[in-house]
Amino acid sequence: MIYRDDDISCWTDLTTLMRIQDLFDKYNKTHTCAVLMEDLWESKGVWFWLMTTKNIDVTLHGWKHDDYTMCSKEIIKDTLSICLDYWEENSKRAMDVYGYEFRPLKVFYPPWNKTSPALIEACRELGLEVNTKTRQSHPGEVWDFHWWEAIYPEKLKELDWELRK
Repeated sequence: MIYRDDDISCWTDLTTLMRIQDLFDKYNKTHTCAVLMEDLWESKGVWFWLMTTKNIDVTLHGWKHDDYTMCSKEIIKDTLSICLDYWEENSKRAMDVYGYEFRPLKVFYPPWNKTSPALIEACRELGLEVNTKTRQSHPGEVWDFHWWEAIYPEKLKELDWELRK
């Protein structure tokens, strides 16, 4: 089962993210974090949390929350290349100092789960797997949510219940 948390970005509240992670740790489940890369390095708390937290899988959600299906293959490839380069450059900038290991990005979860032949081809050329599975399209395989929903106690309880299953 993939537990996919979309829209983690420079605007993500670290306290909420840590509250979510406590549940994943409690049930020893992997928290898949789909990140938006624009200015992510500027949010050092979120960045270092992504680098050092156990039981997470960091994946790409894009530079911004854009509809990449509206772009040419070249633009998609250029944009996602910028994401991958930004991730690698900033990851390696501090890993020797703080003792974490580089986590390469291997999966792309496109915004709104929208895909196109150009997007699939661009990702293939970059070595990224495209995944658009959701709990609606693949129940029992994926449980997707957004970190910001967890500011509501009932949403945290729902996540707790799902992870407990």
